[in-house]
Amino acid sequence: MPEATVVLSNPTPGTAVITTLASGQPVTRLVVVEGQQFSAITMDYTSSLNGSGGRSRVPFDAVNSLKTGSEFNVDARLARTFAFTQRIKGTVGFEAFNLLNRQQATAVNAIAYYSVAPLPPGMIKGPQFGTMTPVPGLDAGVASQAFPEGINARRCQLSFRLVFLRRSLMEREVSELPG
Repeated sequence: MPEATVVLSNPTPGTAVITTLASGQPVTRLVVVEGQQFSAITMDYTSSLNGSGGRSRVPFDAVNSLKTGSEFNVDARLARTFAFTQRIKGTVGFEAFNLLNRQQATAVNAIAYYSVAPLPPGMIKGPQFGTMTPVPGLDAGVASQAFPEGINARRCQLSFRLVFLRRSLMEREVSELPG
């Protein structure tokens, strides 16, 4: 999947912006098969159109004929560090994930047709040899973002980090100062 992640690290001290741009993933239309489709021979695998247990893609459609939606995501962080004493520093931060609250469909319904076993004459709809019925909802989004966030909603958080410096580190910092 062509994807670009732009990281603007420290455009100003204490800020960071991460932007992810991605095109949609290709998806192949599928047929859900139930029961043996032909009565002339006994099929080894009754869950496939040709009985060989192969892939369940629609035979008259191109591979990867559907696409998931594109992705555009912006995460941002603002932080400010304060020195309470020479040895104690604190950082207050605000982070926002999916800042623009854009909903990404990361999976689509790929089931295009449903094919059932032939029905004997007199049953509802009579014999249906090789009939594939279109399924509503093709190409509808069925999932949104997984790992690492697991959610599509905008999320914000405040943070506070307290750092205690050891004397040896402070002395090293002072000795490295010019002059």
